[in-house]
Amino acid sequence: MKGMLRRPVPPRRDVATGASGDPALNRRWAAQQLALEAAGLGAIAALRRAGIRPILLKGPVTTARLYPDTFRPYVDIDLIVPPDAYAQAVAVLAGLGFRAVAAGPVADSFVRPGDGAMIDLHRTLRYVTAAPADAWAVLDAHRAPFTLHGQEVEALDEGAFAFHLALHAAQGGWAKRKAWLDLGRGLGRLPAQTWAEAWAVARALGCVGPFVAALRCGGPAAGAVADGLDLPRWVPFMQHVLARRPAVGLRTVPAALRGEAPGSLRRWLLPTPAERRRRLALPDARGLLPGAPPPVRYAVFRLEQGVRAGHALAAAGGRRLVRRL
Repeated sequence: MKGMLRRPVPPRRDVATGASGDPALNRRWAAQQLALEAAGLGAIAALRRAGIRPILLKGPVTTARLYPDTFRPYVDIDLIVPPDAYAQAVAVLAGLGFRAVAAGPVADSFVRPGDGAMIDLHRTLRYVTAAPADAWAVLDAHRAPFTLHGQEVEALDEGAFAFHLALHAAQGGWAKRKAWLDLGRGLGRLPAQTWAEAWAVARALGCVGPFVAALRCGGPAAGAVADGLDLPRWVPFMQHVLARRPAVGLRTVPAALRGEAPGSLRRWLLPTPAERRRRLALPDARGLLPGAPPPVRYAVFRLEQGVRAGHALAAAGGRRLVRRL
């Protein structure tokens, strides 16, 4: 079993840079990403025609701002729209051939069967405690123009973008190494003033705890930024576990604490076939037991998640509800 959990995997793209050592594989990834970006531009244009102004999150924005000379792969396009226009936005995507494949507390995932393009449509952001309408008002005030393949769309300005980098890293999950690499890259490229603006966004969105956890658990560079912002040196216990020792299997715990237990437990215990396929498509799961039937691969994937979750809890050492760093 130990050998199974520490499996060798075939050459593949790096989750941060896209490098795989296989030029043909790199070309396929590049072509797939261009098609995905084209699908995203089409969706944004259709939403605008319907009177909805979406904000583009992560993906191409992170690549342009943090990896201008490096191919950084991503597998979906993230858009956030006003919560009162969410149902209309879903209808727009349906008109473009997208079908819902997964529902979540903050976003739903849509895939277009014809080309496999995936869009995550957000009504808010995870860990944000402000009401969706209030959160949208904050993010709407932090729009900035962004050019994608010669077309102008709208993304978050650098302050809100830096906040989102930290928030994404704080979500944890052992398949989220790319989020921590993105945060590290942002800490090295974005000035102190931008991180001060990010801290202001975190406070406005009621998202202090995860922001502090990301910077206090993100290594020396993140700690230096946290010190410069005079952030608290206390991190809630579960946020510390998720941030310092990420484990996908632990996500159900904070979800339960946020009142999301029914949906989270259902997705954990009784995932739909589409949810299982999406989990098996995660970067660290694609090389798992190649050739084995999907149910077997999924069972081993869950076992590995459990082992990593156990390691995370053991590393926490039974500490009290909050931990001082």
